[in-house]
Amino acid sequence: MLRYLIQASGTLFVSIFLNLVVVAEACCDERDQSAISRVVGRWATQGYGAIVVLHACEADSETLCGTLEWLWDAERPAARYLGEQIFWGAVFDGVHWRDGRMRNPEDGREYRGRITRLDDHRLHLRGCALRVLCQEQLWRRLESLPHLSGAPHCRPLADTAGAPIKHMPEELARIGGLLRSI
Repeated sequence: MLRYLIQASGTLFVSIFLNLVVVAEACCDERDQSAISRVVGRWATQGYGAIVVLHACEADSETLCGTLEWLWDAERPAARYLGEQIFWGAVFDGVHWRDGRMRNPEDGREYRGRITRLDDHRLHLRGCALRVLCQEQLWRRLESLPHLSGAPHCRPLADTAGAPIKHMPEELARIGGLLRSI
């Protein structure tokens, strides 16, 4: 009788253990997907000079990538990277998106990078070369900017044919030039 009780307990223990493993795996997958969904979207860089779209990488949906979507001044050297990935390969460690690579579109150099989500509307980025030469930026979710929320120009930038716009409209360029001259 005791032997049957021990066997039954062992079977119950194994069953509970396997169920916990399945639940834990589902939890972790859900956490990773949730982490990605919390940073996916359009982000204004520090100084509002560019818009970067963060998204799950095509090669590995658990890693984070970013594509340069828009530049304030399309005459800058960074314009050659419009539509290209400037951030790739970051994995979520529970706090940071780490071990990613960042390309500075201004000079084309690559850096090891880390992104930390501060809240729903702000990201802290840190990029380092040789682990000692580091720069940091604060990015803001485009839709969270009060003067842009709901404005027509917050929608994805595209021409009438639906192709992404790779330059700033001339009127905005004129206004931007006036603002810089002040």
